[in-house]
Amino acid sequence: MHNIYTTGEEKLNHYLDYLEIVKLLQEFDKLKRTNFDQDQNTLFRCTLKPRFYKEEDNMKTMNLTINPKIKQDEEKNILDYGEVYESYTKIKDQENKNLVNNRLIDMFDDDLKLPFEMLRKKEIHLLNK
Repeated sequence: MHNIYTTGEEKLNHYLDYLEIVKLLQEFDKLKRTNFDQDQNTLFRCTLKPRFYKEEDNMKTMNLTINPKIKQDEEKNILDYGEVYESYTKIKDQENKNLVNNRLIDMFDDDLKLPFEMLRKKEIHLLNK
């Protein structure tokens, strides 16, 4: 009898942990929507992703997010590089950069930042001709 109770309690706690995680994710999403404008939200979705580790023989790194993705709607989960680049340049070109924008640029994925910076330099060079 005690074993059934313990098993049931463990399953209930496990389920409640999932509910708590979902609740926290919803609250986090609300904070993003209230504190970020559209360009900031776009850049935030392309910040560096955490690396997760899995114990194996030689402790390999699992990067679960090979390509950053922006949630366009419920059916699509694609990255619109044009939208991201436009948001990136708007934030980079602002005269009065705030702390949030500076942090977003610092946290922005280097795999995207490098080509975007190269493209910006080419655009600036073409405009100055």
